[in-house]
This record gives sequence, structure tokens and C-alpha cells, in this order.
Amino acid sequence: MKAISFSATEILQSLLEKKKTQTIRPMPKNKQPRFIFGEQAKLYWRQRSKFKWFCKKCGEKVSVVYTPRAMCPDCREYFGLFNKNLGTVQITEVFTITIQNKADEPWMYKVTEDSKEFIQTKEEQEIVKRDGFRTWVNFLSWFDIQYDLSKPKTFVVYRWVWI
Repeated sequence: MKAISFSATEILQSLLEKKKTQTIRPMPKNKQPRFIFGEQAKLYWRQRSKFKWFCKKCGEKVSVVYTPRAMCPDCREYFGLFNKNLGTVQITEVFTITIQNKADEPWMYKVTEDSKEFIQTKEEQEIVKRDGFRTWVNFLSWFDIQYDLSKPKTFVVYRWVWI
């Protein structure tokens, strides 16, 4: 089974609460989405980490687990822990979008075989919410830092239901 790994603390709570129901990933070089409709995938927090347990507050590794409420060495507070294996999902929708953040005029449009259609505010808000971000500004800022949206970038949106 294929895996999807996460590490952005901005979306950690939505993952833990299973409110996150999509991920947006850069278009693969071969231009083929990594997942298809109906396929199952395992979700992980920092999949490549040798650690299995992480702090629910900051998402950082906790090397020794004595109790479900161990002290996090990074945030120095007692918070619950979670296992890096977040669960299994089934892909329900796959589509392509292009995002740009140019001169304070950010925009996003959905790409189909025949056309490009601008995404309206309501659908924008749904994309932001389903991706686990609180606001459009947080969403755009994170993507701009990660992918430099000064020029248009194409992404694949994978939506799912938790199994």
C-alpha cells in the first residue's frame, strides 16, 4: 500500500482529529498523479523518522514513552503523544490545480483536459479547510514558502475518506 507522509505542524491538529480530507502535492515529473480514485493509502507523520511517537502539540519526536502524557523535550510541556501511523484512507477524488501568488493577487484555478477554470471563493475556502489550514492566508503563505509561487505551479489534489 502506498503512503503519504506529513510534517507541517500547521495541519497537525486536523490530521489528529481526522478533519483533514485532502492533500495537495506538486505535479510529478511524469505528469501522472501518484494515486488514483478508489486506491487506499496509509498516512504517516514524518514517515522516514526512526521515531514512532510524537508530541500532539508541536509534532516533534519523543524518543521514550513512559505514559500517554509524557513530557515533550521540545515544547517542555505535558501533552499527549501519537503514533506516526495516522491511519488508512481511500482516495475519492483526484484533480489538478495551478496556484500563483503574484503581486498581492493570488489566484488558483482547476485544470481539466480541455480548460482552466478559476476557482471561486467558496471552493477556495473548501480547499483550504479540507487541507487542514485555518485561513486562505495561512494556506497561501505555507505553499509560497515551500514552493515559491511567484510563478504558476501545478499541483495534484488528492481527496479521501478515512477508513
